[in-house]
Amino acid sequence: MPNYSKQRMGIIPIIVVLALSVGVVTALAITGKRNLTPTESVLLGILLSAASMMVSWLATHLYSQRNLVDTIKQATDANTENIRN
Repeated sequence: MPNYSKQRMGIIPIIVVLALSVGVVTALAITGKRNLTPTESVLLGILLSAASMMVSWLATHLYSQRNLVDTIKQATDANTENIRN
């Protein structure tokens, strides 16, 4: 993979983690300050659901990228071995 692609793969998870952290901290700060109205409770639930989806996406993305790199390496190794024969 080109160097640019490797740098980009590292930036995306950082952005997602920062967004998730800000969302969770904001939700906890709002919850701790006062009792919530029903509307605020719904909005907070939506925010936490979105944060959960981000975490799921991040885990899936990182796993698939790692798996892709391993698969490419295995294919390259097999191809090199076939060329030698």
